Amino acid sequence: MTQEPVGAAPAPGTSVAVTYGVYQLQLDLAGRSVAAVRASLAGALNIDPRSLAVVNGQPVDGESVVLRPGDRIEFVRLAGQKGGGPVSKEIPREANPPAPSRCERPPNRAPHAAPPPF
Repeated sequence: MTQEPVGAAPAPGTSVAVTYGVYQLQLDLAGRSVAAVRASLAGALNIDPRSLAVVNGQPVDGESVVLRPGDRIEFVRLAGQKGGGPVSKEIPREANPPAPSRCERPPNRAPHAAPPPF
């Protein structure tokens, strides 16, 4: 019986990319459901049970979706989401809206005066 070393890469054609927060893993999870992956990694990655599951960039309607080799699954909490409310299935198109221009002068402010001469 051969034993693979700890940290060995999954067999070709069975790996699934898993992302949650700062964690990014390649694991042998093909054939498992989203619910099974969430349950098995919840403790190790501290996955919030209210986080949204996204497979290949698309929010998952149910946790019964079965992962295929090469899939990418992410567990995400949307920016600004607080606990206690229902989880939205929509991913905002623009997570970070553009900041206001720093070149514009705020209204009702006088221009800067020249410093006094020495």
